[in-house]
Amino acid sequence: MMYNQLYFLISIYFVGASFNMLIFKDLKPVIRHFITPLLGVAFYSLSTGYLIILKMPVKLVSVLLILLILWVFIYYYNFFKILKEEKSFSLNKLRTYWLSKEFIFSLFLYSIIATFFVLLGKSSPGSDSTQFEGIGRFLANGGTVRDKPLYLAFLLNGRLLVVGAMHCINRLYGAYSLYALNSTIVIWFLGLATLLLNDLLKNNLTKKLKVLFLGAFVLVTVLQKSYYFQIFSIHSNAFAMIYFSLAVISLYLFSKSGIESWLTLGSFLMGIATLIRIDMLIFSLLYFVLFSRIVDDNYSALKKSWAVFIIVSIPWRLFTLSFTSFDVFYVSADQILLLLFAHIGLATVTLVTQKKFLPFFHNLPLISTVLAMLIIVLLSIIYPYGFELGWEIFVKYRLLGQDWFLLTIAIIIMMIITPIIRKIDSDIVIFSYSIALYVLLLFLMVSLYGYEKKDHTVGRMVNHIVPLCTFWVFLSFSQIIGKAKRNLLNT
Repeated sequence: MMYNQLYFLISIYFVGASFNMLIFKDLKPVIRHFITPLLGVAFYSLSTGYLIILKMPVKLVSVLLILLILWVFIYYYNFFKILKEEKSFSLNKLRTYWLSKEFIFSLFLYSIIATFFVLLGKSSPGSDSTQFEGIGRFLANGGTVRDKPLYLAFLLNGRLLVVGAMHCINRLYGAYSLYALNSTIVIWFLGLATLLLNDLLKNNLTKKLKVLFLGAFVLVTVLQKSYYFQIFSIHSNAFAMIYFSLAVISLYLFSKSGIESWLTLGSFLMGIATLIRIDMLIFSLLYFVLFSRIVDDNYSALKKSWAVFIIVSIPWRLFTLSFTSFDVFYVSADQILLLLFAHIGLATVTLVTQKKFLPFFHNLPLISTVLAMLIIVLLSIIYPYGFELGWEIFVKYRLLGQDWFLLTIAIIIMMIITPIIRKIDSDIVIFSYSIALYVLLLFLMVSLYGYEKKDHTVGRMVNHIVPLCTFWVFLSFSQIIGKAKRNLLNT
């Protein structure tokens, strides 16, 4: 039983690798292979979702069939695209992918990490964990939406994709509890973030100082209380944290490299994030607001990114909407519809303004931040109870509480020094805008939702920006050090 979960974890890597050989080919090989497990989780979850939509039992054979169909579709999409551009397309070139040293190294490293956590057998399951496990076992035993289980809308919108799907497939491999997946993916993500930061530090720091910075980044991140908890927790927060943070980082990496694969990857990751937690549909709006800061007049990139996001995220939401009433607890049909219309509205605004009002489009992050702050001010006047609720539950109890006080101080300091760093690297504001808008949206969520108890889900959602904040801090201070070093050399 123990090694069955290891087989499942290794299969995640191979599923991701089979798709990674077709996409994101412009990225550095080592980075592509470190993204592989995240793609494996994503495509496993998508295949499970399609089977649920089709009201078919989730079996290992049917999951693999859906994966094959998706792979063939992407393969032929690339095939005809390349033929149209009059370039050669050879399957033999794809075969070399499996023999590359980067693939062999990353697979070996991933296998070691997965084996370690399987043998360690440590997890911190909470009350929510049993719900994720329960829906996974229900699906693995042949259950479908036709069986109409209790609280179906809640399960579809809050407990199924992605973690519930992972539980299901883990059971299909013969394992019982999904105790090693979060640990493996969270640590693997930390390695990926360190690799990305390493590339960004090259021009700013000496080799010795860079090693010190990277070591400090790893220690500060993994020893942060909330991040460490996510390593052993069986929940959806770790995956939401990873996919959201990496999507925003991808925008910054595009701004530095100009490689459009980063935009495609970021949009794909953000689409998967909305499948992990439905509240990510709010913060995916944030992502496309930030998008306008870096693409300028690249209309093709904007259309493609919206298309990738919509294809990944919207079909599942439309499906769950048919099982969700207007008075169901957790999330209701009117809230889902509001979020879907908000995305349609934002897509329309960005596509139109990029063509006709480029200055407005480029300043959309600033406009959105000011607008969110204005709404909060108006809320304090028109709806003082909601404003007070947001202050008490989110700001006072969370941001100024024991768990998040240091994070709040770090955010404030970074906001203060952002104008200085912006003179060195204007694109660094992607991080400051993302954190500011995220916090403002959380405040509005608490204020308008009306939930008065202190166990509000917003407390768990703060976890999602922890690695993003840490990445921002280390990147920013490396910019300052690099600038100081260059000034010293020029004197």
